[in-house]
Amino acid sequence: MGFLKKIFGLNKSYKQPDSNNNINKKHGHPEQVKFVNEQTTVKMGHTFRYRMHKGPSAVAFLEKNPVQENMLYIIVETPEGNYGRDIQGIYKE
Repeated sequence: MGFLKKIFGLNKSYKQPDSNNNINKKHGHPEQVKFVNEQTTVKMGHTFRYRMHKGPSAVAFLEKNPVQENMLYIIVETPEGNYGRDIQGIYKE
């Protein structure tokens, strides 16, 4: 699911890390992830911020960038799909 779908209200599914989960296998070099843009949207009186990045390895980057604010989402587009992080943790879209 792309970040635009998320902005317009579709739910994302969280996947808890375990030994069989691909999230654990997508480690790499966080310095290869580059900032693309930040978008803000207001929905039902709440402001959602999306920081978009692009790179070959998302999880290492997301592990180094914790989210401590509600309604802040860091998204990394990779060849394998989009990975994200919010206050609840890391997930694959």
